[in-house]
Amino acid sequence: MIGMARGFQVAALAALLLAAACHRAAPVNRTNVASFAFHRKKPALPKPSPTAHLIQLPDSAIFVERGSTEEALAAFLASKEPAPRTFRFPGAEFEPWQSKPNDATLRTMYAVAQILRAYPHSEVTLIGHTDDVGPAERNLQLSQARVERMAQLLVHAGIEPRRIAMVGHGQRDPIADNRTDQGKARNRRIELVVTAK
Repeated sequence: MIGMARGFQVAALAALLLAAACHRAAPVNRTNVASFAFHRKKPALPKPSPTAHLIQLPDSAIFVERGSTEEALAAFLASKEPAPRTFRFPGAEFEPWQSKPNDATLRTMYAVAQILRAYPHSEVTLIGHTDDVGPAERNLQLSQARVERMAQLLVHAGIEPRRIAMVGHGQRDPIADNRTDQGKARNRRIELVVTAK
């Protein structure tokens, strides 16, 4: 009887040790692995368009479209012109009621971040705008969410948060006719004001 009890104890201890070993050898959570891999790999560089040309920055070079806002921003930061100066990005940057930028806007913000990194004394204010669909208060909140999202993109790309101010203007400053879909799309925008160089 004592031998049997001793056998059960040994078997139970062996089972506990086996369970502990299996627990230590268990595969790592796939989500954590994906997250780790994401943070380890370098971000994919946007492919330049066939019409883009290379411009030189103080610490690097970047492909931009001729006559683009990014080209104008880089030229302004390299010049002796005093701040402030406002830059507006053409095209529809957001879908209705969304704070997530579209792919074209992401490419633009990648270029803007690279330009701002090359001029470390520059400071900017991001101003958010919406179309006039829906309540004014909700549009004001949406415009603030949009500038916060864009600021996050710049910070993620290496721009210090202290260099970025954010203001939501809502629907009060349209640049196009809100009675058309094209006008509404243009009014859903972010403006970048260089406040210091």
